[in-house]
Amino acid sequence: GDPTVFGNLRLPQIVGDAVKEAVDSGKFNGYAPAVGYLSAREAIAKYFSEPAAPLTGNDVVIASGC
Repeated sequence: GDPTVFGNLRLPQIVGDAVKEAVDSGKFNGYAPAVGYLSAREAIAKYFSEPAAPLTGNDVVIASGC
């Protein structure tokens, strides 16, 4: 079922503020690049990078679906 029906999946205020700021900026109101925004890809690369297998944002593709 929908976990939001009973109000038990509250969004943290900082997340709501960030979403509002992004929407109000007008920079993210259309389609994202096909491979994802570079800043997001770089964050993912940093998180998953290992000394033996370093990653950059150009190594990451963000896709929806399978």
